[in-house]
Amino acid sequence: MNNDGLEKDLNPEQREAVRHEGGPLLVLAGAGSGKTRVLTHRFARLAGPGGVPPGRILAVTFTNKAAGEMRERIERLIGPLPYRLWVGTFHSIGVRILRRSGEALGIRADFAILDAEDQRRLVKAVCREQGLEPSAERVESALRAIRRRKGSFPFPEGESDRGRRRSDGDFLFPFYEAALRRFNALDFEDLLALPVKLFIEREDMLRLHASRFEHVLVDEFQDTNRIQNEMVRLLSSVHRNVCAVGDDDQSIYGWRGADVGNILRFEESFPGARVIRLERNYRSTEAILEAAHAVIRNNRGRRGKKLWTERKGGEPIGLFRLRSEREEGLFVAEDVGARLRAGLGRPGDFAVFYRTNAQSRAIEDAFRALALPYTIAGGTRFYERKEVKDVLAYLRLLVNPRDDLSFERVLNVPSRGIGEKTRERLKAFAAARRAPLLEACARAGTIDGLGKRGAALLEEFAERIARFRRRSEEEAPHVAARELVEELGLDTMHEEKDELRGEARAENVREFISAIAEYEARNPEGTLADFLGEVSLLTDLDSWEESPDAVTLMTLHNSKGLEFPRVYIAGVEEGLLPHLLSTERDETIEEERRLLYVGLTRAKDRVTLTHASSRLRFGEIGPSSPSRFLEEIPPHLIEGHRLAGKGGACARTNRADRDTSEQVFPEYENESQETPPFRVGDRIRHAVWGDGRVAGVQGSGTDTKLTIRFAPGFSKKILVRFANIERIGP
Repeated sequence: MNNDGLEKDLNPEQREAVRHEGGPLLVLAGAGSGKTRVLTHRFARLAGPGGVPPGRILAVTFTNKAAGEMRERIERLIGPLPYRLWVGTFHSIGVRILRRSGEALGIRADFAILDAEDQRRLVKAVCREQGLEPSAERVESALRAIRRRKGSFPFPEGESDRGRRRSDGDFLFPFYEAALRRFNALDFEDLLALPVKLFIEREDMLRLHASRFEHVLVDEFQDTNRIQNEMVRLLSSVHRNVCAVGDDDQSIYGWRGADVGNILRFEESFPGARVIRLERNYRSTEAILEAAHAVIRNNRGRRGKKLWTERKGGEPIGLFRLRSEREEGLFVAEDVGARLRAGLGRPGDFAVFYRTNAQSRAIEDAFRALALPYTIAGGTRFYERKEVKDVLAYLRLLVNPRDDLSFERVLNVPSRGIGEKTRERLKAFAAARRAPLLEACARAGTIDGLGKRGAALLEEFAERIARFRRRSEEEAPHVAARELVEELGLDTMHEEKDELRGEARAENVREFISAIAEYEARNPEGTLADFLGEVSLLTDLDSWEESPDAVTLMTLHNSKGLEFPRVYIAGVEEGLLPHLLSTERDETIEEERRLLYVGLTRAKDRVTLTHASSRLRFGEIGPSSPSRFLEEIPPHLIEGHRLAGKGGACARTNRADRDTSEQVFPEYENESQETPPFRVGDRIRHAVWGDGRVAGVQGSGTDTKLTIRFAPGFSKKILVRFANIERIGP
């Protein structure tokens, strides 16, 4: 396809960005403005006939899923691409650089990558080695300090923390680093920091890697941290052909190191940069965009743009106040159910967003009570399930025999009768010789004080791992993994304890083998080490698949990059959005405002906002007030309950909340209602827990508290004014 054909579906601003000849370019791409289209078309134009070889273009995204989708779109435009393209996440690009050139920093090419759980286990082990109790609080505090130290840029020099009290993390840091090197392992922070350190310390390595690329394309640039910004700057230093696409109004990951300043000060890092704004939105209605802009324009730290659309008009923003989080969940579930019954879409057209994971409980309860199908993005990931982690640990040990963390995980999986004393003697023997546990295991017969049976079990384990390792070097990865699983019985060992749950776990193990086979089909030259590297870098959304048959529940942070016809945002309250921990500084308040902006702009057709008058926190019911951000939405854009002046008081509008079908949907009065009298023995019905009988009554009026014995046999104490219950008989 020629370039004219490639560009026929682009608007003028998109075409201008795609055709940019060279030098630094910042594309400020508003929500729904077609930024992915710009990136893929720019790649296709650069790599088209007579252009740059695809292998000399570096394209960086933030999830493996996004990288795969980018490759698929490019291939639809210009045909098949070479297997080993430089298209991936910052972390995966870092892995490739370190596998090739890490020896210059003393890093072996077969290093393992620790996930968050492995990192936590390592900190616990280091605590014990240094005589510290590995309490949960100490481990988490140390992890935060270690990650903060590794994520700092410019890199700290030596003992820069002199003169202040050293934390556990500061004390443990050198021992943690020594353990990583001993295990031939890296953590997530290393995958970003070490390539940059390599380029800074070794000019020849910088020239080698920067000269490999003629163009660098970066997606979601607003989410980069300082080290990632420096990596982009260094890798584009030879040709200076860097194209960054992003939206400062959607920078919502400051809590994990993202620096919105990278996009606000782009021209400082890349002098002479050209800036192109994409402001035409292809997703949302005019009403939604007006509301979103009314909110985000209150941020001072932004470059400024206003989205527009040809989808004029549109439904107003629904705003509803409920009495409690349980009533809020029921309102959302009933509203979704009513719209589904009216034929206004499929379940997959609806999404419910919230600020914190804890908010999902009341919403899930309501969806289950009404038998509405739903799925949660960001729950327990497939590769974090115990049975899958066990197989992963075996495979990691095959690739990296120095991986003591994986060794310790699988030594007794399935049970081999290796006791704790045998383990301790093995570890002491290995430590005295500075040898990996697997190597020490092969020499178990020489360990003093170890009985013949224990030594035989250890040597048998080492021999089996060596045999599987040879197989893994000769056979396709999925074949080697399947044989290991079958010989060790990793797919059936759980069934003896619990037949039903064991079968589910066995199915997960078999699905894991299928995942390896699928990886091989996508990557014919990929090795077992390549597969393990990809799995280590998966994010929550890499393993989430949108379903047309289920309503999506997810945090606002997880929603970025997605779109749904109808969106509900629950808990738009002070203390939640903005979050209580974000209300002390202007920059964190602005990030919370950007979070609401992201939620609003995910919606195509309708947004419904809800908040509760009271909410249960830490076991106590307390009052809640509407978010300050709601006051920024003009009244004419709101339907349902709208704000009436400063202070967040709510008033009802005169209009019913109607859809285009004229179907009237549930509304909840915000005015307090007289609490109906209840007596001991009364039969009641609760919207979630079903039928029950009053066993006790305390207080009166709005403070009435009931003890209710429900039919399934459990009891609950309920404050009547916050519960959705009805009296159904004496």
